[in-house]
Amino acid sequence: MGRALVRMRGLPIVLLIAAARAYRLDAAFCRTLPSRCALRLTMAAADHELESAIASLPFDNSAMRTLVVDPVEDGAVRTVRGAHLVRVTPQPLKNPSLVAASDSALALLDLETNFDGEGLSEATKAEGAVMARFMSGNELPSGAQPTAACYCGHQFGSFAGQLGDGAAISLGEIVNGGGSRWEMQLKGSGLTPFSRMADGRKVLRSSIREFLASEAMHHLGVPTTRAAALVSSDSRVMRDALYNGESRMERCAVVCRLAEGFLRFGSFELCWREPDAPEGGQPGGGQPGGGQPGGGQTEGPSAGLEDEVLLPLLEYAIARHYPEIAAAHTKMAPRTAAFLGAIVERTARLVAKWQAVGFVHGVLNTDNMAITGETLDFGPFGFMDLYDPDYVPNSSDAAGRYSYAAQPSICFWNLERFALCLRPALGEESAEASANEALAAFWPTFEAERKELFRAKLGLFVLEEKGDEELLSSLLQLMQFSGADFTNCFRGLSRVEPPAAPTPEACYKAPQEFDAVCEYMLAQCATVEILLTHLRPSFHPDALIRLKGIMENSPEQLGSFGLNEAVVRRELRRAERREKLQNTSPRDKRIADAEAWRKWLYNYRMRLARERQAAVEAADEGQTAAAAAEAAIEERVRRMNLANPRFVLRQHIAAGAIERAEANDYSEVRSVLRLLQTPYEEQGFSMAEKYASVPPDWSHQLTLT
Repeated sequence: MGRALVRMRGLPIVLLIAAARAYRLDAAFCRTLPSRCALRLTMAAADHELESAIASLPFDNSAMRTLVVDPVEDGAVRTVRGAHLVRVTPQPLKNPSLVAASDSALALLDLETNFDGEGLSEATKAEGAVMARFMSGNELPSGAQPTAACYCGHQFGSFAGQLGDGAAISLGEIVNGGGSRWEMQLKGSGLTPFSRMADGRKVLRSSIREFLASEAMHHLGVPTTRAAALVSSDSRVMRDALYNGESRMERCAVVCRLAEGFLRFGSFELCWREPDAPEGGQPGGGQPGGGQPGGGQTEGPSAGLEDEVLLPLLEYAIARHYPEIAAAHTKMAPRTAAFLGAIVERTARLVAKWQAVGFVHGVLNTDNMAITGETLDFGPFGFMDLYDPDYVPNSSDAAGRYSYAAQPSICFWNLERFALCLRPALGEESAEASANEALAAFWPTFEAERKELFRAKLGLFVLEEKGDEELLSSLLQLMQFSGADFTNCFRGLSRVEPPAAPTPEACYKAPQEFDAVCEYMLAQCATVEILLTHLRPSFHPDALIRLKGIMENSPEQLGSFGLNEAVVRRELRRAERREKLQNTSPRDKRIADAEAWRKWLYNYRMRLARERQAAVEAADEGQTAAAAAEAAIEERVRRMNLANPRFVLRQHIAAGAIERAEANDYSEVRSVLRLLQTPYEEQGFSMAEKYASVPPDWSHQLTLT
């Protein structure tokens, strides 16, 4: 075969490429040929190898075999009753092109690729064209069975009825060589029966954010869905990004997502019926306007079909995602209770990890929470820049329901809704007791996980003291007071060298004495102008005065505005702080910040000195005190830098990548992806200067919806 091809070297290159594909020659052989032929033939061989690998992915679609598939296949927007899945067909994009791909995510499917390099080679570009066709849905692997899932949800505290995959299409489940099962989903691939009044498309802007955030969270060590590839196109849709009436045409894109599964809390709300609602109440449906928050929905589309819909879904979910529970319990009630308990524990640990890296999801509705304990659906998310427990990246959430500080409570509230869905399987007599027992584990699990994570961020690994929580609380209060950068300040703590003894002489730095760590922390603090921008009011001052009067005289009326006392008190606190800042000069703020940081760093050094002493006492007998202290210091820095990322996906970084991508330059998306794949490494001064510095002033004006 090889000699035959060598004899063909005089043929036109197009015929040589066709021959390479026909003979299925590998890239290694092609590279032995003359350079020009080798390049083109290598491209053809790589193209063919990847195309064959994707086309023959080993699908094993257990959901299609087990769950109820709607018999109607017309794709029309409608209420889907009595089914979990609907067969759909991805709609082709015009001229799809690969923006970026994650080699580590694709490896989960046993696909060997090299898209993470600095620049794409000609062969890699050829593979990119193949990826674009398959990852956009323009072509499908042979074993794919495209479906959209039906689910409901509580959105902003109210039951919203039928929601479903309005823009995402699952191709099925792939079992890799190691036996792991991954569901492959295309987000933005066209209309489904759940698209309501939308078009089933996602635009490049939001898709870049989802792609980068998914991979960033994974490499931070936070459980998450993965993003295998991001595809753009020449297809366009109209979007009003800020809901301000200024619509524009935007480019369509698709994100290929991978997960253990995409079952959500809302998947179990298909049979939901509002407490005290009469049977046959208003169902949340696929009709225009149906399922919108505040729409008055009282029941899910499959209400009353618990035996046909809820129980089969429950059995499938346990067998698929919690096989150890299925094996340990033969009866439905204890099996369901164990299932609920496992999800409570995973969710508690997940939200603790969010808090530790300063991640705010933005829309923690029940339909955006996975039963696998993975971060799901990256919409108006954000990583905190300056620390603020009230931080809300979603401008649509004026009440702050999904703020950084509220995330643990909201996750618990969502779990309570989830537990209510499981009542038919928990047994009539024991349902409430079983649910309460499972839910009771949430707060202890969350607090234990949070404590461990933040102790690591502070570098406290050896000695545990009663005052450690106060040390952390005072740091967070100081960061809020000074507007300090959450990520950089925690990373900077590893620069503090533990003193040899916990004495004032060893730990105190006088104002006239240069303190490099204190200066670094002060450089991370926001200016008066930035803090005022960050604290901009959610309500007009006159409206806030009226709300204060209502809170003091008739607090029950706040509910009619979608508010509560906590929201009004928060806004009053922020208004008071704004007033003080308006009367504060930059010099006065600098002096106050410096004094506060010196005081905290003194307490921190005292604590580290005791930590150092404990480490020396615990060292091996044959090790000198000096050697033990040096080893403990080095180990502390190493472990702290593994607990405090150097890089996170800040809003302005994502915005910069989006701006260049919309101008057909995808290099920054790929650069940011590479950066976020090693977020705990320093990566050099230039990378830190570009991606880890205090965000520019203009970034505080960025708005997400």
